[in-house]
Amino acid sequence: MRVSHEAFQATDLSPMPGAAATPIGPTPARPDEPNRVGVVFVHGIGAQKPAETFLDWSSSMVRMLESWRLEQGFGVDPVVRSQFAFSPSALPFLELDIPASGDRAASRWIVTEALWAEAIRAPSLDVVGRYLRDRLWSIVSGIRAGYRIREESWRDRTTATRIKDAEDVAPGERWIADRTAELDRGWWDWIGGVDALQRSLLTQWLVVVPLVALGTLLLTFWAPLRKLPI
Repeated sequence: MRVSHEAFQATDLSPMPGAAATPIGPTPARPDEPNRVGVVFVHGIGAQKPAETFLDWSSSMVRMLESWRLEQGFGVDPVVRSQFAFSPSALPFLELDIPASGDRAASRWIVTEALWAEAIRAPSLDVVGRYLRDRLWSIVSGIRAGYRIREESWRDRTTATRIKDAEDVAPGERWIADRTAELDRGWWDWIGGVDALQRSLLTQWLVVVPLVALGTLLLTFWAPLRKLPI
């Protein structure tokens, strides 16, 4: 095993002479260094190629950051470094610069992906159908639980997008208005509309129970019908 810590040999874990008192751990960042945030795209099994999801998803992040940087008066391009190859042996890498804004310190986002498609065999359609039929209620319940956890954040964002003037902001809610102001009001309206529709469908028992029952019934009848040679 090769290590690079200064207190150890280059090719094994035996300490260097006189390095017994050297503390081992993450090197503290200098005050002028931006905070580093790791972003890993973890996606399931499918037909996607290496770096395909990485490029599709990271491009949306880059476009959002370009708009924000333009509105805030920074340079448009947030990309510091980018490397990728369409090979499962090459790990894609993207580094994005997030300048300091307001009371938030500067940061660097380090983006990569975890590709499963080349390492795990995809299940058959029958296996997927049985899984959904047996666990549909658990899946929907998990989504409902997630909405409850995010309820406070959703309410704060909804309130902030309705704020028109700085005078309308309570002293403790200035950070909420600053955060939502970074995207165009029209975008927040679309996001809020989709969020409200999902919440209305998935948080009401009168809607959830019939949907789960109908889905389970359809999946139960679909399995034997799929066996017919037509």
